[in-house]
Order: sequence, then structure tokens, then C-alpha cells
Amino acid sequence: MVDLTLADKYDLRVGSRVTLKDTDLKVVGILAEQGFGIGVNADQAVIISHRMFSKLYDTDGYDQVIVQAKNIEDVETIKAAIENRLNRRGEVVTVVAMNAILEGANEFFDYISKFLMGIGAISLIVAGVSILNVMLMSTMERTKEIGIMKAIGASRKEIMTMFLLETVILGVFGSLIGGVLSFAGGFIINSIILKDISYLFAPSSLLYIILGIGFGVFTGLIGGLYPAWKASQLKPLDALWYE
Repeated sequence: MVDLTLADKYDLRVGSRVTLKDTDLKVVGILAEQGFGIGVNADQAVIISHRMFSKLYDTDGYDQVIVQAKNIEDVETIKAAIENRLNRRGEVVTVVAMNAILEGANEFFDYISKFLMGIGAISLIVAGVSILNVMLMSTMERTKEIGIMKAIGASRKEIMTMFLLETVILGVFGSLIGGVLSFAGGFIINSIILKDISYLFAPSSLLYIILGIGFGVFTGLIGGLYPAWKASQLKPLDALWYE
């Protein structure tokens, strides 16, 4: 049997002939692509029987054996049983539990996630401060306008609502642009590196984008509270005389 990658590369089909060590072999099956994995990877491999392997390579043993457990909770128990059986009088074989590698990989990705979350938190703080500065400048530039609105009867609540709505609009547009750019960046990275974009359309990924947009709007609203309150507290006469 041959892997799908080799079959596509060399245009092999069931019934095709391949040559190993000057021996002509017939392809009896094509394996589906497995992708990256730990241990023996059948991708880009030719699989033959033990009898044929011993004949071609003049060997009667194995240098590696993979034992697959039904449940991941049994891995350590199986590892201990193999060591007690084969390494009773000394280390004859090296037994490696792949769950330890998996745990290390999960821990590594957990650190990366925390690092990216820290960067995201700093970005949100910077965005909140930027919105605060923009709205404060807007308040100062529109002081006379606020004075005129108050002079013709606008209440503090109406002034505050107006500035909060402006903040929400800024937050919504900024968050939507950030969400679109994040999705586009993820699409490009997954297309180039993983060659699979299905993860982007998973409900969990779409939920993270929605939560990010919502959190961005919330951050903008928090950043605009003080400028809106300050605008609502301006006295009409002082606002009209402001230069």
C-alpha cells in the first residue's frame, strides 16, 4: 500500500507497479492522508508485509513498535507494564509515552495563548485611552456647540446620550474593522501554513470574533463615559464664552 501523497506525486493507482530494492511490487491499496502526527507517520510511505520487508532488507526484527491504548488514561499503566516486562534486568528497550509529548505541546500552546491575550489586553487599553483622548478633544472643540444646545433647552441627559452614541459608533466601526482584519489574517495564515481554513468557520472561532467585537465596543463605551459626562456638565454661559 502507498500513501495518497505518493500516489498523487507518482500517479499511482491500485494495480500500479513500484520497485523496491530491485523487486517489483503491486499496489493493492492507497491510504488516506493522515497529516502530522507523533510516531510512525504513514504519509509519504510505502507499507509492505513483514515477510517481504525481511526478505528485502535481510532483517528479522523491529527497531520500533507502537502500542496504541484505547483510553489515554491507560497510557501510564501500559508503559509501566511494558517496562516491568522487558526492562526487568536492565534497560533493554526505551519506552516513551506520547501523552507526555502531548501535554508538553498543550502547555506550550497555553503559554502562547496567554501571551497573545496579554497583547490583546494591552491593545484594548491603548484603544480605550485613544477613544478617551478623541472624545475629550471633540468635547473641547464643540464647547460652543454644546453651549448653544443647552441654551435652547437641551438637557444634561440628552448631551451625554449624544456623546455616548458617538462613542458607540466609533467602537462599533473600529471593532468591525478589527474583526474583519483578524478573520482575513487568520484566513491567510491557515491557507499558507495549515492549508485548511475549516477552523475559521467553526462555531467556536466565529464566537471568539463576535466576543472580540463586543468587547471592543464595550471598551470604547467605557473610554467615552468621562468625556460624555464632562460635556453634559458644561454650563451654557461658560460654554458660549469659551475660546
